[in-house]
Amino acid sequence: MRRGVIERNIPRIKEIYRSKRDLMLQALSEYMPEGVTWTKPSAGMFIWLTTPEKIDTGEMLGAAIKRYGVAYVPGKSFYPNEDRHNDMRLNFTYPTPQQILEGIRRLALVIREYLSQ
Repeated sequence: MRRGVIERNIPRIKEIYRSKRDLMLQALSEYMPEGVTWTKPSAGMFIWLTTPEKIDTGEMLGAAIKRYGVAYVPGKSFYPNEDRHNDMRLNFTYPTPQQILEGIRRLALVIREYLSQ
């Protein structure tokens, strides 16, 4: 920090994160079924996604991991005192652009599966 390394890299990191965020938003628009909504964050590292009420993202997580190889953080973790069961948090900073595209495609598949039950 004293040498300014972090400060000098912030603009580059912000641009990398912005492009990954925009790619994930594009993939969500392309793949997600009707009734799924999400935020467009102006800061931070996460997109908040909300599925239709009939889906419990906590219950769906096991299938998402085992059958589709994709993971997320169920929204219930952020609302311990509320019955919020159909939300999830998606991180766009860690995965590569290709992983973002494939991950969102797979996530849409598991959501479609749960919507059809």
